[in-house]
Amino acid sequence: MELSEFAFKIILVFLPGLLTYVIIDYYTIHKKNKVSMIIIFSFLLGFLDYLLYYPVTLIPFLNKVLTFSFIENLTNNCPLDFKEIFNVSVVAVITGLIISKGFTHKWFYRFGNKFDVSRKIGPLWNYLMDLKDQEWIILRDIKNDIMYEGWICGFSDNTENLETNELFLRDVKVYRNSDATFYYSTPALYIVKKKTEMTIDYPYIEYTDININSSRKEKKNGRTR
Repeated sequence: MELSEFAFKIILVFLPGLLTYVIIDYYTIHKKNKVSMIIIFSFLLGFLDYLLYYPVTLIPFLNKVLTFSFIENLTNNCPLDFKEIFNVSVVAVITGLIISKGFTHKWFYRFGNKFDVSRKIGPLWNYLMDLKDQEWIILRDIKNDIMYEGWICGFSDNTENLETNELFLRDVKVYRNSDATFYYSTPALYIVKKKTEMTIDYPYIEYTDININSSRKEKKNGRTR
């Protein structure tokens, strides 16, 4: 088998992995990957798609219809099973959507936090903008002495532009920051600010219970004695 023919087989067999990667790339916020990393991720996701598809072929009433010839397609000189590639591509779409949802809702970070594996929460700007039921904010432009009050309708991808942040606010009221003098209101406002020129208040986040935190510290100190 010529190298070009083998390469063509590889591309077709791992087409589901590329499909999964494209879906994740489209729906999630992340840094741009190099071509080499795209190829690696596509191969890994392709293996995952076939692994998820394989148990389906073992279901009694489906195993007469579905096939699993992934290994044979790569190791033996046999024709490609386009039906299988199509079926795995369907699995690839579902896999891509589930992984995208996991990234969007920080499932992986929450899992690590829950079991004390890691305290990372991902890019902090994206985490703050995605806080559940905390869309209402007060943005303070310290340099220009302006305060914006409204709820978050959209925000920029902060993984690429590290200098500025973009916000799209709705039902906005604008005040002077130093003395809260009301200027005007507007149904929507697009804001671009440098990180060093703004602070954000979350007025509806509840305060932590100091007594609970103190008791936790006491218990922790007691354990170390």
